[in-house]
Amino acid sequence: MSVYGGDLRVVEERPSCAFAFRPDLALFLWGRGITPEEAQLWAKTVRREVGASPRLGCIVWLTGLPASTPTDEVRTVIARIIGQAPASFVGLHYVVEGDGFGSSIARSVITGLNLMAKPTLPVRVHQSVGDATASLARDLGWSVDDVSAITGGIETLRAEWAKRGGTPAGS
Repeated sequence: MSVYGGDLRVVEERPSCAFAFRPDLALFLWGRGITPEEAQLWAKTVRREVGASPRLGCIVWLTGLPASTPTDEVRTVIARIIGQAPASFVGLHYVVEGDGFGSSIARSVITGLNLMAKPTLPVRVHQSVGDATASLARDLGWSVDDVSAITGGIETLRAEWAKRGGTPAGS
């Protein structure tokens, strides 16, 4: 099991996705398009890892634009997961990098999916992981040093995951 800055502990790693946790954060990195099996694995991992955490932020980092749009089955699974988020979740934060038209469309689609899911928690879409951790800091009471360590840990995890064969979307 790998541990990164900010005490991020990797619990699942595949070429298309990686999941990491710390006591107050669930992190999901996704590269290629999300399959129904990966969406179900996400839900199972959250249930197993969240446990007794009283307050938990969640970051879903799409490491590039998806190679294809999610299937209806994947959208249904994700909407169900979001609609049934654990009570301890204080917020769900998506990260879609990029300034271009495609990135803007992806952020808009995620926003639309979340409107349809009618989540019981705040959902935000960000352009960088730094923006997401800074936003969660307000909800979870993280210090500036916490944000720096957690952001650095997430960025290191992403870089090392890519070196081990993690596949950015669209690859």
